[in-house]
Amino acid sequence: MYVELHTASAFSFLEGASLPEDLVAAAANLGYEALALCDRDGVYGAPRFYQAAKQAGLRALVGCDVSLADGGRLTVLVENRQGYQNLCRLLTRMHLRSPKGEGRATWDDFAHFAGGLIALVHNPSHARHTRDRFRPGSVFIELQRRAASRNSLIVERIDCAAEATGLRCLPPTAYATPLSTRSRSLTPLPACATRRRSTVPGDCWTRTRSAI
Repeated sequence: MYVELHTASAFSFLEGASLPEDLVAAAANLGYEALALCDRDGVYGAPRFYQAAKQAGLRALVGCDVSLADGGRLTVLVENRQGYQNLCRLLTRMHLRSPKGEGRATWDDFAHFAGGLIALVHNPSHARHTRDRFRPGSVFIELQRRAASRNSLIVERIDCAAEATGLRCLPPTAYATPLSTRSRSLTPLPACATRRRSTVPGDCWTRTRSAI
Protein backbone atom coordinates (compact mmCIF):
# COMPACT_ATOMS: atom_id res chain seq x y z
CA MET A 1 0.00 0.00 0.00
CA TYR A 2 1.35 3.41 -1.00
CA VAL A 3 0.90 6.31 1.44
CA GLU A 4 1.93 9.95 1.06
CA LEU A 5 3.99 10.73 4.17
CA HIS A 6 4.84 14.40 3.57
CA THR A 7 1.59 16.11 2.62
CA ALA A 8 1.63 19.82 3.46
CA SER A 9 -1.54 21.89 3.72
CA ALA A 10 -2.19 25.61 3.49
CA PHE A 11 -1.25 25.75 7.18
CA SER A 12 2.38 25.46 6.02
CA PHE A 13 2.84 29.08 4.96
CA LEU A 14 4.66 29.43 1.61
CA GLU A 15 4.82 25.64 1.24
CA GLY A 16 1.28 24.23 0.98
CA ALA A 17 -1.70 25.49 -1.01
CA SER A 18 -4.63 23.16 -0.22
CA LEU A 19 -6.86 22.91 2.82
CA PRO A 20 -6.76 19.65 4.80
CA GLU A 21 -10.26 18.76 3.61
CA ASP A 22 -9.20 19.14 -0.04
CA LEU A 23 -6.21 16.87 0.47
CA VAL A 24 -8.38 14.19 2.06
CA ALA A 25 -10.98 14.41 -0.72
CA ALA A 26 -8.30 14.03 -3.40
CA ALA A 27 -6.69 11.08 -1.58
CA ALA A 28 -10.04 9.32 -1.21
CA ASN A 29 -10.83 9.94 -4.89
CA LEU A 30 -7.50 8.33 -5.85
CA GLY A 31 -8.21 5.26 -3.75
CA TYR A 32 -5.73 5.91 -0.94
CA GLU A 33 -6.36 4.03 2.28
CA ALA A 34 -4.32 6.44 4.43
CA LEU A 35 -2.72 9.87 4.25
CA ALA A 36 -0.21 11.70 6.44
CA LEU A 37 -0.38 15.44 7.10
CA CYS A 38 2.99 16.90 8.13
CA ASP A 39 2.83 20.67 8.20
CA ARG A 40 5.87 22.73 9.12
CA ASP A 41 6.49 23.26 12.84
CA GLY A 42 2.89 22.81 13.91
CA VAL A 43 -0.24 20.65 13.98
CA TYR A 44 -2.61 23.52 13.21
CA GLY A 45 -4.50 21.60 10.51
CA ALA A 46 -4.58 18.27 12.34
CA PRO A 47 -8.12 18.53 13.82
CA ARG A 48 -9.70 19.41 10.47
CA PHE A 49 -7.60 16.78 8.73
CA TYR A 50 -8.58 14.08 11.22
CA GLN A 51 -12.29 14.85 11.02
CA ALA A 52 -12.29 14.94 7.21
CA ALA A 53 -10.35 11.66 7.02
CA LYS A 54 -12.73 10.00 9.45
CA GLN A 55 -15.72 11.01 7.37
CA ALA A 56 -14.03 9.83 4.16
CA GLY A 57 -13.02 6.47 5.64
CA LEU A 58 -9.28 7.21 5.41
CA ARG A 59 -6.73 6.48 8.08
CA ALA A 60 -5.36 9.84 9.21
CA LEU A 61 -1.64 9.91 10.03
CA VAL A 62 -0.81 13.07 11.96
CA GLY A 63 2.75 14.35 11.99
CA CYS A 64 4.97 17.38 11.64
CA ASP A 65 7.98 18.60 9.68
CA VAL A 66 10.10 19.91 12.55
CA SER A 67 12.83 22.52 11.95
CA LEU A 68 16.15 21.63 13.58
CA ALA A 69 18.52 23.98 15.40
CA ASP A 70 21.51 22.62 13.47
CA GLY A 71 19.81 23.01 10.09
CA GLY A 72 17.36 20.98 8.05
CA ARG A 73 14.22 19.27 9.28
CA LEU A 74 13.08 16.02 10.80
CA THR A 75 9.67 14.60 9.94
CA VAL A 76 7.89 12.82 12.77
CA LEU A 77 4.67 10.80 12.65
CA VAL A 78 2.38 10.22 15.61
CA GLU A 79 2.00 6.56 16.49
CA ASN A 80 -0.32 6.82 19.50
CA ARG A 81 -1.76 9.18 22.11
CA GLN A 82 1.57 9.49 23.88
CA GLY A 83 3.18 10.48 20.58
CA TYR A 84 0.65 13.26 19.96
CA GLN A 85 1.15 14.59 23.48
CA ASN A 86 4.92 14.53 23.08
CA LEU A 87 4.79 16.23 19.69
CA CYS A 88 2.63 19.03 21.10
CA ARG A 89 4.99 19.46 24.06
CA LEU A 90 8.03 19.53 21.81
CA LEU A 91 6.48 22.15 19.53
CA THR A 92 5.37 24.23 22.51
CA ARG A 93 8.87 24.18 23.98
CA MET A 94 10.61 25.22 20.76
CA HIS A 95 8.14 28.04 20.05
CA LEU A 96 8.08 29.48 23.58
CA ARG A 97 11.83 30.00 23.75
CA SER A 98 12.14 31.74 20.37
CA PRO A 99 10.66 34.74 18.52
CA LYS A 100 7.64 33.97 16.35
CA GLY A 101 8.54 31.88 13.34
CA GLU A 102 12.06 31.13 14.55
CA GLY A 103 11.46 28.08 16.75
CA ARG A 104 13.90 25.22 16.27
CA ALA A 105 14.12 21.84 17.99
CA THR A 106 17.37 20.52 19.45
CA TRP A 107 18.41 16.89 19.70
CA ASP A 108 17.99 17.17 23.47
CA ASP A 109 14.34 18.08 22.87
CA PHE A 110 13.82 14.84 20.98
CA ALA A 111 15.54 12.91 23.75
CA HIS A 112 12.74 14.06 26.08
CA PHE A 113 9.79 13.80 23.67
CA ALA A 114 10.51 10.91 21.29
CA GLY A 115 8.09 8.46 22.89
CA GLY A 116 5.24 7.44 20.60
CA LEU A 117 6.80 9.11 17.55
CA ILE A 118 8.22 7.68 14.32
CA ALA A 119 11.06 9.64 12.69
CA LEU A 120 11.74 9.99 8.95
CA VAL A 121 15.30 11.17 8.32
CA HIS A 122 16.00 13.30 5.22
CA ASN A 123 19.64 14.16 5.86
CA PRO A 124 22.06 11.21 6.25
CA SER A 125 24.11 13.26 8.72
CA HIS A 126 21.12 13.25 11.07
CA ALA A 127 20.75 9.47 11.06
CA ARG A 128 22.92 8.70 14.09
CA HIS A 129 21.52 11.58 16.19
CA THR A 130 17.97 10.42 15.47
CA ARG A 131 18.65 6.74 16.07
CA ASP A 132 20.21 7.50 19.46
CA ARG A 133 17.14 9.42 20.66
CA PHE A 134 14.27 7.33 19.32
CA ARG A 135 13.37 3.79 20.28
CA PRO A 136 14.57 0.90 18.08
CA GLY A 137 12.47 0.35 14.98
CA SER A 138 10.98 3.85 14.94
CA VAL A 139 13.52 5.59 12.69
CA PHE A 140 13.74 5.36 8.89
CA ILE A 141 16.05 7.02 6.34
CA GLU A 142 14.32 8.38 3.26
CA LEU A 143 15.76 8.06 -0.22
CA GLN A 144 16.00 11.55 -1.71
CA ARG A 145 14.66 12.81 -5.03
CA ARG A 146 17.26 15.16 -6.55
CA ALA A 147 18.70 16.21 -9.89
CA ALA A 148 19.90 13.24 -11.95
CA SER A 149 23.54 14.33 -11.87
CA ARG A 150 23.64 14.05 -8.08
CA ASN A 151 21.46 10.97 -7.60
CA SER A 152 24.28 8.43 -7.39
CA LEU A 153 26.23 10.44 -4.82
CA ILE A 154 23.19 11.04 -2.62
CA VAL A 155 22.02 7.43 -2.75
CA GLU A 156 25.55 6.33 -1.86
CA ARG A 157 25.55 8.61 1.20
CA ILE A 158 22.15 7.30 2.27
CA ASP A 159 23.23 3.69 1.82
CA CYS A 160 26.34 4.33 3.91
CA ALA A 161 24.31 6.03 6.65
CA ALA A 162 21.76 3.21 6.67
CA GLU A 163 24.49 0.56 6.88
CA ALA A 164 26.37 2.41 9.62
CA THR A 165 23.30 2.98 11.78
CA GLY A 166 21.30 -0.15 11.00
CA LEU A 167 18.29 1.87 9.85
CA ARG A 168 15.85 0.93 7.11
CA CYS A 169 15.20 3.08 4.03
CA LEU A 170 11.93 4.47 2.64
CA PRO A 171 11.14 5.92 -0.82
CA PRO A 172 10.57 9.70 -0.89
CA THR A 173 7.18 11.42 -1.01
CA ALA A 174 6.37 15.11 -0.76
CA TYR A 175 3.15 16.70 -1.99
CA ALA A 176 1.56 19.98 -1.11
CA THR A 177 -1.52 20.20 -3.35
CA PRO A 178 -3.73 17.67 -5.16
CA LEU A 179 -5.66 20.08 -7.35
CA SER A 180 -4.58 21.61 -10.65
CA THR A 181 -6.56 24.75 -9.83
CA ARG A 182 -4.36 25.29 -6.78
CA SER A 183 -1.07 24.16 -8.31
CA ARG A 184 -0.46 27.51 -9.95
CA SER A 185 -0.80 29.07 -6.51
CA LEU A 186 1.72 26.61 -5.11
CA THR A 187 4.38 27.02 -7.81
CA PRO A 188 5.40 30.61 -6.89
CA LEU A 189 5.54 29.91 -3.14
CA PRO A 190 9.21 28.85 -2.96
CA ALA A 191 10.10 31.90 -5.03
CA CYS A 192 8.17 34.16 -2.64
CA ALA A 193 10.00 32.63 0.32
CA THR A 194 13.40 33.32 -1.28
CA ARG A 195 12.36 36.55 -3.04
CA ARG A 196 13.31 35.13 -6.41
CA ARG A 197 11.41 34.83 -9.69
CA SER A 198 9.71 31.47 -10.16
CA THR A 199 10.80 29.50 -13.21
CA VAL A 200 9.06 26.22 -12.37
CA PRO A 201 6.58 25.23 -15.12
CA GLY A 202 3.70 22.80 -15.06
CA ASP A 203 1.32 21.52 -12.44
CA CYS A 204 1.77 19.62 -9.20
CA TRP A 205 -0.48 16.61 -8.73
CA THR A 206 -0.97 13.92 -6.14
CA ARG A 207 -0.09 10.68 -7.92
CA THR A 208 -2.53 7.90 -8.75
CA ARG A 209 -1.70 4.35 -7.73
CA SER A 210 -1.03 3.39 -11.35
CA ALA A 211 1.56 6.16 -11.66
CA ILE A 212 3.66 4.89 -8.75
